[in-house]
Amino acid sequence: MEYKEEFSPYRILSFLGMSGLTFGVTLIQALINHLYLDEILCIALIDCVFLSIIVYQLAEERKLGNLGGHIYTNFQRVLIGYGICQGLSLVGTFAPEFLKPICLIPVVMFCYSNQVIATSVSLYLCMILGLVSSGGAIETMAYLFEIFFVVALMKALAYKENIFWVALALGTGNIFLPVIFCYWSYKSVTIGTYIWALIEGLVLFLFVLLLGKRIKKNTAEELQFIFSDIIQDDYPLVLEVKAYSKQEYNHCQKVSVLCYRIAGRLGFNQDLCAAAGFYYRMGRWYGQPYTENGVKMAQKYCFPTPVIDILWEYDGEKKKPSTPESALIHMVDHLLIKLELFKQEVGDSMWNKDMIVYQALNELTNTDFYDESGLSMHQFLQIREYLVKEEHLI
Repeated sequence: MEYKEEFSPYRILSFLGMSGLTFGVTLIQALINHLYLDEILCIALIDCVFLSIIVYQLAEERKLGNLGGHIYTNFQRVLIGYGICQGLSLVGTFAPEFLKPICLIPVVMFCYSNQVIATSVSLYLCMILGLVSSGGAIETMAYLFEIFFVVALMKALAYKENIFWVALALGTGNIFLPVIFCYWSYKSVTIGTYIWALIEGLVLFLFVLLLGKRIKKNTAEELQFIFSDIIQDDYPLVLEVKAYSKQEYNHCQKVSVLCYRIAGRLGFNQDLCAAAGFYYRMGRWYGQPYTENGVKMAQKYCFPTPVIDILWEYDGEKKKPSTPESALIHMVDHLLIKLELFKQEVGDSMWNKDMIVYQALNELTNTDFYDESGLSMHQFLQIREYLVKEEHLI
């Protein structure tokens, strides 16, 4: 696309949340283990280095579309996963030697982000646990090997048929690895160690089997969730257009609902049509240039790329519709504007709605406006017939 990426404060808020969790949890861990002030300052500096690395990695992974499947994620899901991992790290402060819940950290982080971010976060938290708890070299190596073991199997979680076997392998590994390293260090293993390792292995097995797949699926489908979230009644921009103009809000709502229904009949992306249909005229809320202003606001709020692409094609000012969804939204918006203007002129007197629908849509197809959209004539006729039969256009 030709538009430039705009700054988004939403991502900054996610970064600040991660920073707060990082400094807060490490400070608590340091105080629990009675570290000296100079040691706390050293850990704070390590936190700063880690945060600079993870911010860079998140920015790069987002630009590559490796987080949530698109480049406009606001990192909220990453923040949730990171918060859970920091909680596990805090629990690990109190856990017995060799039995800290390290294996769960890369699994959880992978479910909420990807392999790159999960590996970086896991290595960092493992190192912090080793520093604040004064763990020996063998214990630290044990946790590093556990992370390596989990990361090596992460990719297999992407395939449905592998879920059970990966869960079984991770759970089994989480039982035996702590026991092996504990024996190496002390040449004996207590019954309590066996029991604790068994519990941790079972927890990891059940998490991967029952929750991991669902969380990862939700992360992969983040795009669809965003489509729905941004048109909820309590979303800031929805509240903004309501305050701006009740008439404009009603128009946006009609476009969204109609496009959603028609998209379902034609096999288009319904959620995309609903979201982009609602915000299609967003640039007009802020004045000229309409297209640029609409795109800037969408980028500020981290809208998904497909929505921004359609806003960039608003009314053909910058670019004609390039997808069937974009063509459908333009068609519905154009028709509703004509019907609203006609009603204002003639009031409640008798007028032929069907004739206006046919005339307005036929005028559009008599030009080359939709030639690049991939919309077929059959699909156009289906759209037209639906709108002719729709009783609540105005």
